[in-house]
Amino acid sequence: MRDLKQIDPTVTRSKGKTEIIGEYISEYATMKTRVELEIEWLIFVNGLIGKKELLKDEIQQLREVYKKFSEEDASWIDEKDKEINHDTKSAEYFVRMKLEVLNLEDLAPLVHIGLTSADIDNNVFVLCTKRFEKEHLAKVRNNQLEILNKLIKDNRESVFLGKTHGKFAVPTTMGKELANYYHRLKKLDKKLSEFNFEGKLTGAVGNWNALIDSYEDIDWVKPNKKFIKHLGLEPNMFTTQILPYDNLIEYLHLTHQYNYVLIDLSKNMWTYISEGYFKLKVNRKEVGSSTMAHKVNPIDFERCESNLIMSSSIIETLARNLPTNRLQRDLTDKHLVRELGPLMARAVLGCASITEGLKKVSFNKEKAQEELSQHWEILSEPMQTILRTYGYQDAYEVIKDNTRGKTLTEKEYMKLVEELDISNEAKEELKELKPERYIGWAKDILKEL
Repeated sequence: MRDLKQIDPTVTRSKGKTEIIGEYISEYATMKTRVELEIEWLIFVNGLIGKKELLKDEIQQLREVYKKFSEEDASWIDEKDKEINHDTKSAEYFVRMKLEVLNLEDLAPLVHIGLTSADIDNNVFVLCTKRFEKEHLAKVRNNQLEILNKLIKDNRESVFLGKTHGKFAVPTTMGKELANYYHRLKKLDKKLSEFNFEGKLTGAVGNWNALIDSYEDIDWVKPNKKFIKHLGLEPNMFTTQILPYDNLIEYLHLTHQYNYVLIDLSKNMWTYISEGYFKLKVNRKEVGSSTMAHKVNPIDFERCESNLIMSSSIIETLARNLPTNRLQRDLTDKHLVRELGPLMARAVLGCASITEGLKKVSFNKEKAQEELSQHWEILSEPMQTILRTYGYQDAYEVIKDNTRGKTLTEKEYMKLVEELDISNEAKEELKELKPERYIGWAKDILKEL
């Protein structure tokens, strides 16, 4: 049974789809990654200072502390936090406790040496985000793009009447219209997948004061860069106590863009379904309305839209506020950045929802063909263009006078062509036009995907 007393709807309504996020971005994941950084720094700085020569087995034992981090370990840290009211320091005390268990307590003085809490936390939040992006979110996007690409291929030949300003324009193909979104999303996906995240290890106000004062014979710039790169991050050497959030916000802005391309796609899929261009598959077990028994609703696209609006709203709040921090440090950023979990949960749900929606639609060929056969007036564009090629200077005006605001059947179109004061050769070319064939390179352009 779901935990129905949870206040977060991403947990109560969508637990199975968001549970994995807790392994990457959650209080538990934050604790685990803090312990990882404390231990990796301990191993690194011990090798630099040479306090104790660690055997390979001892290094492995140290790393097992975070690799086998458990809910019981997290509970220990949580209880210590309640006692001392400092979550990051609690993780440090946990590592010290584990050193005693491993008979490595002589390393205790090096735990957290030269660091401030932000040296741990800034890297933790970035690492959690990076790992979630690389190991999970990229796969969610890839699955969505594969389903979209299949729908594009299935509808390469699906011709229908395009609309501008809500009115019939000229024909296009559903494959090409969906390809527009695929192209946009693929470019953003590449930027997100290849994004380089920054980290920092510069001390209480960004100057390595403690390390430089305590170990004057070591050039701390190079080893600090080396350690940050060891974490898989790009070192930023110009900081206050905190790592500037510009880099993380740049990543979130890309996520925001991706969200809104999906929102745009969801809105248009909803409209195509509403106007009958797409039919929805029927699940006999589901209910569309509590009273209107006939209903089959585009709820996956609506769910996508609502979740991505929420995800993007959190991004906008973070983007407005994270760039500012008082003097060398205040804590507002730490509380704001905890919203990365809800933000990512909504992004995942939105992406997963539209993926499900795209699986359930099929093109309504009959509807499209019926409209094409009833609206020959949409050939006004090629008509006036062809007449221009024959040298008719008032081609546009002539066609406008005969088609604007009118609906033409095939018979009425042919009658109009016959009545035009143009050459027989031009008339024959106009008679060759057909709405379903007037699609430009809508099919061929898909080869460029």
